Amino acid sequence: MAPLPHQLAPSSPDASASAATKATSTPPSTTRRLRRRALAIVLLAFTAGAATGAIWLTRRPFTYQPPNRVLLDAPEGLDDDPLGDDQDELSWALGAPPDDDDTDGALPDAAREGNARDDDETRTLPFRGAQHTERAPAPVFATTESYLLVGVDHTRSGLWGRADTLVVAVFDDTTGHVGLVSVPRDLRVDVPGHGPARVNATLRIATRAGRDPLETLRAIVEDLLAIPIRHVVVGDLEVFERTIDRLGGVEIDVPCPIRDNFIDPRAPSGRRSLDVAEGRRRLDGVTAAMYVRSRHGRSDWDRARRQQAVLFGLRDRIRELGPSAWGPVLGVALEGGVTTTMSRLELLALLRRTASVRSERLHGLLLGHREVRAHRGPEGRAMLVADPEAVDRALAGLFDAPAPGAPHRHARCQPADAALR
Repeated sequence: MAPLPHQLAPSSPDASASAATKATSTPPSTTRRLRRRALAIVLLAFTAGAATGAIWLTRRPFTYQPPNRVLLDAPEGLDDDPLGDDQDELSWALGAPPDDDDTDGALPDAAREGNARDDDETRTLPFRGAQHTERAPAPVFATTESYLLVGVDHTRSGLWGRADTLVVAVFDDTTGHVGLVSVPRDLRVDVPGHGPARVNATLRIATRAGRDPLETLRAIVEDLLAIPIRHVVVGDLEVFERTIDRLGGVEIDVPCPIRDNFIDPRAPSGRRSLDVAEGRRRLDGVTAAMYVRSRHGRSDWDRARRQQAVLFGLRDRIRELGPSAWGPVLGVALEGGVTTTMSRLELLALLRRTASVRSERLHGLLLGHREVRAHRGPEGRAMLVADPEAVDRALAGLFDAPAPGAPHRHARCQPADAALR
């Protein structure tokens, strides 16, 4: 006979809990499978992230589309003499000062935008300068690695601006020396598929011809100097300004006081004044940009010395701040305004390499009146033509040259407002 309900033994709480645990517990084999699956997902995500990061760091070329920007302009109505005051005898030999068709300051903004014809890019003139010769790199460059640094403007819509700053940085890892070579922007070169032109118009000409603009300019400058050039870095004035501001300014030695005036649409009045006294000075980005573009001295060689001095100051600042400075510099590049054949990882390596160079092993060289001569084409356009042998002789002494931006030993200061006269 079955027991009555009141005769059943009461179940214990422990027994009930054990039964519930058995009912809801996951078999050990299932738990292991879930853990392996979660680990595989984490590893897959990590691998994908690492691969993406590696591609992001090593991808090249690292490029951007040149924007339509209107930045600083030089004073209106002021000739930009590519021969300069150091070349009075060459200007006199030509019988007239060089034209100003290829300068920012010759025309106001509205007139410049409406001037669709650019003689540097639409004319093909017979080249009557130095003959092209194949030259092997000098032995001094056998162990070097070189980078072409280019500063451009973007005042003309849709295409590259002119490459008004051309500096080749030559690193010799064997001796630890670094040399900066400034190339005159008005040098006459042969652009493939076009013919003779000023070197500062090469980027625009190559782009219009459907060629790689950076590779075209790299090959032309490499041929001009007979120095193997590995990479090209192109930046505009806005990048230059942002870099200096993010580094907290740049300190340079100003050999002569300068007063100048520039068109700047960002200023409330539309113009911005430059007033820099002689001596050790700290410049912000906008002031440094005006300083390197000023026509004080009315010579591209004076301007090239100022450009080298600011590059020297940037290197000092990067070295002073250490690795903390590399992020801001690379960040500026990532925001746009920079085109380069280098990957981000290579760009970081170049910054580290630059910061490691000792000041006494930095040298600056300009291709001056001994290396170039004046040349006027059949339509009267004045340019400069390089003498290959003289260029080779000058470059052979690159690592014995003075510090970048050092004033010429016979230089005399002009009046501070000489650029405004």
